[in-house]
Amino acid sequence: MNFDEIRPFLSGVIGAIISLFLARVFSKWLPKTYNGKPKEKLKGEYGLKIKVANILAFIGISIGFSLYFFNCLPRNDWRGIGVGFGLMSMLPMFWLIGSSISNGLPSVKESFAAFAICQNTPFILLYGFMIFCSLIGIVAIVSLFISPT
Repeated sequence: MNFDEIRPFLSGVIGAIISLFLARVFSKWLPKTYNGKPKEKLKGEYGLKIKVANILAFIGISIGFSLYFFNCLPRNDWRGIGVGFGLMSMLPMFWLIGSSISNGLPSVKESFAAFAICQNTPFILLYGFMIFCSLIGIVAIVSLFISPT
């Protein structure tokens, strides 16, 4: 048995160890409440909005993958995955803002907090990643309009 045969196994074990370490580190950052409301109450109030946001995220990444599946882009073009990650991030954020803005800015903040808490992800990590992906998506969409391949 040579190293090339066991390399995927070792890579998986190392990845699992790293993910366990990161889960332990990030678990300290996880908020349990927002404005005195526990996770269960937030999930009850914003459960439907969170489910719709998750569905929109799935639709967004599916659109990105479909650009490759339907041969709209060559398989080595980065813009399809850029569009997918951008839409995966932007659509839930737009939904949370649009569905909560009628109740005021505090409701928008609370819906974002409920989304992060129900995803079991620290605020800064989730929204930092989503903003970064949104920027990549914007660049990819603009790039598609400038030079559509």
